[in-house]
Amino acid sequence: MPPFVDAVVVHPSRATDVYTQLKRDIAEFRLVSDDRFIETEISVRLAVSRTPVRQTLFKLQQEGQPDHALPWCCHS
Repeated sequence: MPPFVDAVVVHPSRATDVYTQLKRDIAEFRLVSDDRFIETEISVRLAVSRTPVRQTLFKLQQEGQPDHALPWCCHS
């Protein structure tokens, strides 16, 4: 009989959660391309540190959306 193996539960990272939420906000026009994405405001709204927000903004910028989601211009 094979040894008992615990099931591995994979939890999404904070950055993944933030990315998913921001993509949803953009798709549902809660954030629009004219909005300036300020990492401190987003981090407070989503109750996360600025690091996952910064990672998400960088990923969005790499995807080409939106142009002003640049990590270095999003500090308040």
